[in-house]
Amino acid sequence: MPETPPENSARANYRSMFDSALQEYTKKTRKDPSSNPLFYKLQSCSSPGDIITMLRQQIPGFDQSSSGSSDGRLRKWLDLTVKVINAFSATIGGAVALVV
Repeated sequence: MPETPPENSARANYRSMFDSALQEYTKKTRKDPSSNPLFYKLQSCSSPGDIITMLRQQIPGFDQSSSGSSDGRLRKWLDLTVKVINAFSATIGGAVALVV
């Protein structure tokens, strides 16, 4: 029986965790996240920068605000949050690959 490459196994495990999280979200909120058009737009993003750009486009006037305002703090928070989540997912993927 052919052995599955670690990166494919890690991706499958990550996808399984993600799907479980979506099911749990739907169960707790009674809202299907895939019914939101943003869900599919985010799936097409291939980098943290793409995600940040997509999320910024969802807030009218977001990029026109001054950096010292609460919107400036929101921008920094958004950038940091997306980058941390990206780093976390890369770490989880690497850890799963090591276990497999």
